[in-house]
Amino acid sequence: MYAEYIGEKDTQETQEVRDKLWAWLIDPNHEVKGLIAINDKGVVVGFVHYRPFPVLSGAEKGGFIDDLFVTPNARGKRIAKELIEAVVKIGKKNNWKGIRWMTDESNVSAKKAYDKLAIRTNWVTYDIAPL
Repeated sequence: MYAEYIGEKDTQETQEVRDKLWAWLIDPNHEVKGLIAINDKGVVVGFVHYRPFPVLSGAEKGGFIDDLFVTPNARGKRIAKELIEAVVKIGKKNNWKGIRWMTDESNVSAKKAYDKLAIRTNWVTYDIAPL
């Protein structure tokens, strides 16, 4: 499923990178965590990767969603909403100030779902990469 997610993003990713991400996810001491969504047949149909981040303006912590994916055949079934709500619950437990994430401007279906769950900000993202 992760390969399907990466394929939708039009990025190249090596097995070495996937192995490293998996090592992070199974390391209880690493800041990156993940959740999966499983349908009633026991099939994984979605996942979310998240982590805490510092909110300097309030000297607090927030949560950041790095990846969120629902398989095409499971979309429209509120799975993304449930995954985001699970991260919100974790954030409340950890006293995070809020949850933040980004999506591609062209990802119309995701933006439609996200607009029901959160406030779209006016912030523009810049990257300097690779270094």
